[in-house]
Amino acid sequence: MWIGVLLLAIIGYGISRSAKGRREQKLRDLTIRRYVLFRSGLDPAGQARFDRIAHRFTDDMEWTGIGMAVMPEMKAMISACAAQLLLGLREPMLDRFRTIRLYKDAYRSHSTGRMHQGDVRPSIGTITISWWHFLHGYKEPVDGENVGLHEMAHALWFDHLYPEDGVGIWPKTLHDDWLQLADVEIALLRKDPKRLLGSYAATNQAEFFAVSIEFFFERPVELKMHHPALYARLVELLGQDPLNHVAQAAADHDGPTNS
Repeated sequence: MWIGVLLLAIIGYGISRSAKGRREQKLRDLTIRRYVLFRSGLDPAGQARFDRIAHRFTDDMEWTGIGMAVMPEMKAMISACAAQLLLGLREPMLDRFRTIRLYKDAYRSHSTGRMHQGDVRPSIGTITISWWHFLHGYKEPVDGENVGLHEMAHALWFDHLYPEDGVGIWPKTLHDDWLQLADVEIALLRKDPKRLLGSYAATNQAEFFAVSIEFFFERPVELKMHHPALYARLVELLGQDPLNHVAQAAADHDGPTNS
């Protein structure tokens, strides 16, 4: 008899876990649709692909909160940030990375001893983000500062652009063109830190890529105007053009007018 009771308990636990999984899935979907403005600018096929990438990212990552609980809505929003960057890629995953670590606010890095808003460590496969700064990045969507996109861009860099590891998903010509163009822009920034991308972008190739990604999504008009070649290369690398998304979003939200 005890075997029957145990089986019923296991079945009941499985149903409970399944129901909980469905509730979390629904909550993730609602969170993405409500809070991710980028998604609203995509056509239905783009939205479906965006959702698939975000869901896979959520499920593939291990989520760890440092001094905080990681809620389903938080997973949804960070996964949507990753999907925003990865949407146009043929292989939309960050293969070196398996763990997302969240802090409530800025934290002191063990490796640098300084306060950080985020960092990536490819050697151990972690992406670390300050949740407060992540939210602030989306609260101010056109200031060119978004720690979520910045750290996801670093992860993409280490996966596919890091020179010592060779070429990733992109053709060698495109890979090399980007690195050469970045070298030129970094040199110009070091001479004139007041240029659009700012002095921090001139730190090195990795930071230049991450800052460029922030401007690509948050200030695409200015980036294309001031750095057309840079903008064109990012369109090629990422397989998407935010200006097209913006135009589509405006058309979708304006709708027909009454005469």
